[in-house]
Amino acid sequence: MDLNHLSFEFGQEIPATWSFGLDVLDGFEQFMDTTPNLDPAVSYGAQRAPEGSTANRASSDDITDTHAEHTSKGRLSAEKKQQNNRAAQKRFRQRQKERCHTIEAQLSETTKQLHELRVRQKQLEARNALLEKVAKLTKQPSGESPAESSSSPSFPFSLQADAERALSGVVTETERGPVITFTVEDHDLVMTVEEVGKISSAAFQRLYSTYARKLGACLLELSDSESSSAAAEDMHRWITELTSLTICVSLGNPKGLKAFHSASMDGSSATVNQLPDSFYEDLLNAVELSEAQIQDLLHLRRLFCGKIGQLGRARKALMSQLPSESIGASHASDKLDQVTSLAEQLRANGSEEYRTYMQYASTFYRGIITAKQHAIGIVHSYPFIPEKHRLLELLVAKRHEPTVEALTQSAGLDDLQHAANWQQIDEYLKTVTVQNMHQYIPLIKDNMSEDASLSIDPDQPLDSFL
Repeated sequence: MDLNHLSFEFGQEIPATWSFGLDVLDGFEQFMDTTPNLDPAVSYGAQRAPEGSTANRASSDDITDTHAEHTSKGRLSAEKKQQNNRAAQKRFRQRQKERCHTIEAQLSETTKQLHELRVRQKQLEARNALLEKVAKLTKQPSGESPAESSSSPSFPFSLQADAERALSGVVTETERGPVITFTVEDHDLVMTVEEVGKISSAAFQRLYSTYARKLGACLLELSDSESSSAAAEDMHRWITELTSLTICVSLGNPKGLKAFHSASMDGSSATVNQLPDSFYEDLLNAVELSEAQIQDLLHLRRLFCGKIGQLGRARKALMSQLPSESIGASHASDKLDQVTSLAEQLRANGSEEYRTYMQYASTFYRGIITAKQHAIGIVHSYPFIPEKHRLLELLVAKRHEPTVEALTQSAGLDDLQHAANWQQIDEYLKTVTVQNMHQYIPLIKDNMSEDASLSIDPDQPLDSFL
């Protein structure tokens, strides 16, 4: 039958002559199992199942074994991969740690080098500043024999013991009396204490300039070789001589002391009062005070203010006892003894006040400040003599210490307590000698109590004593 020409409508019966096996399956025999079904009750698939069941089970077992093998291999591969990852991470962390250590070491070394460079830069800047000062000092006229003033010396009686103690080891007894030797240039200048006390302002300026030049050259030599014992000895000797000069002038000519210190040592018209705060900032940086020295200076300031305040209040009390101007002539003779007594007490008060200032200055320069720091301050400040109270006020501002105004009240301390506190300075100065004045001598001891409430009189300006 030709299937291409077979056509019938849906629902019509298939012709009886049409054979499924011959007409439809014609040509597909090669793909079919033509073994007859021996048991009609058993399906074809059921009859063939026994033959393929063993193979299927074997194939299934093979698949299961293969899957287990693959699973086991996969698990081993994952574990090995994790081990490799952990090992790689460990090596990475180790490299990172070593790199961090290397960077830290490089940073530490760089920081150290930077610090050393900054220190060296600071030293070079200080040396350049010192060279400029020395060059300026070299242009000044050389020291001449000091001329004497016509005024007679006036040593307050209460200062005699202090003067003898400060000049002990410096003064030599001769037929002319006690003398001091000043090494001016290449020759020695020998003057009695009275002659030094009567020295003129011009002569003082020439001597001061000479010592400033000497100290500048000495500091340059010390900066080149810190172990130069000869330069250190020269510096100590010149500081001692210059300090003795200042002490004698301060004691022998109290009225000229302020003029000497406020004038310019090069003879110009400029005064120390015209110096800005930046000048004292640079001076503090050049001197390089230690923390212990700063604490001692602040303690000295408190004691000094307390003592000056106690003297100021005593002076006010004496002034209030003076007779009024309206007193009659008939009563004047009755008040003469009282006025005379008050005058003597006021004179003693003034002498004690001046002595307090001298002890304050001696503690500042001869005890707390070292000889090298003193020399640096002289050379750095030339042609001026720096004011101590302005240096202290800079320290006060940086350390938030009480101001002079804040220290005006006694805060429960009576005048006897203030006087007793200042006695500490008197005892301290007894320990300062020519042999140890070149080094730092601590003012604050372990058993010394500090009292921040020490004060001065509000109506008494501090500048008049500094």
